[in-house]
Amino acid sequence: FDPTATFEVTVPATETAVIYEEAEKAYTFGDLHVGRFSGPDGMDQRTLLQFDLPASLPGNARIQHASIGLVTKLTGSSSFEESFEINLHRLSNSWSEGDLPGSSTWLHRHYPDQFWSSPGGDFFTELSASVSIPVTIGSMEEMTVSGSRLADDVQSWLADPQSNFGWILKVDESASSGTTVAFNSRFARSAWSHPRLTIRFSLEPMPQWGSWQASNLDGDYEDTNGLGWINIRTAPWVYSYTFERWLYLPEPSPQSGYWIYFPRL
Repeated sequence: FDPTATFEVTVPATETAVIYEEAEKAYTFGDLHVGRFSGPDGMDQRTLLQFDLPASLPGNARIQHASIGLVTKLTGSSSFEESFEINLHRLSNSWSEGDLPGSSTWLHRHYPDQFWSSPGGDFFTELSASVSIPVTIGSMEEMTVSGSRLADDVQSWLADPQSNFGWILKVDESASSGTTVAFNSRFARSAWSHPRLTIRFSLEPMPQWGSWQASNLDGDYEDTNGLGWINIRTAPWVYSYTFERWLYLPEPSPQSGYWIYFPRL
C-alpha cells in the first residue's frame, strides 16, 4: 500500500438545468446560461449542475483536487466588458431537471408545490470557486473551474452522499449588466463537451485487518474471533495486506473461499 499514490476519475454531469428570473419558466434540454440580460428589466440567469460520485471512489479517499470542465458556446456583453466572473456555490437543497411540471424554476425546487427558501436557489454563501470568462462573442472555448473549496465539497459529499445537491453557477448580479455566457448542457450532441467533474484523490491508511466470515447474503458478517457483527455497506472498501490490494466487498477471498477481509473492530 502506497499512501503517496494518487488516482484520478472523471464523471459527466448527471443533471443540468438553467433557471431564469421568471416564476414559471424552466429550461433543461437547451444550452445553459449564466449572467444577466440587458435592459431596464434585465433577467438573471443561473445554472444548476449535479454530479453523482462514482462507485470507484472508495470511502477512505482523500480528495486532493477537483475541477469542473465546461464548453462555452457564446459570450456576449452589451456593456463592453472584456471579461466577467462566474461564481460557484454549493447547493443546499434538492432540485429537478426536466420540463414543467416537476422541474426547477426561479421560484421552485420542484414545480409546482416545492419552493426554494429564497428565489433563485438555495445555496451556501461561501464561494466554492470562481472563474473569469473572456467576452468573445460566438467563440467556443473549453473552460476549467477549480479551487480548494471544490475538493472540500466533494469530500463532504463522499462522507454524506445525501447532501450532494451539486453547485449553482451565477454572477454578481448587482454589478453585471447585459453580460451572459452560454455553454453546453449534458444533452449536447457531442459527449466530450458535456459538463464533467474530474477528481484526483489519494487513499487514507486503514486500520489493521482481520478475517471475517460471511453468514448471510444481506451484507451482515460475523467476525470469526467473536468480536461481533459488521455491515459492509457502511464501508465496502477494505485493503488486504495479505493480497496487497483493495477489495470491494463482498468479494470472496481467492484463497479461502467464503472468507473475506474486513477491518478488525
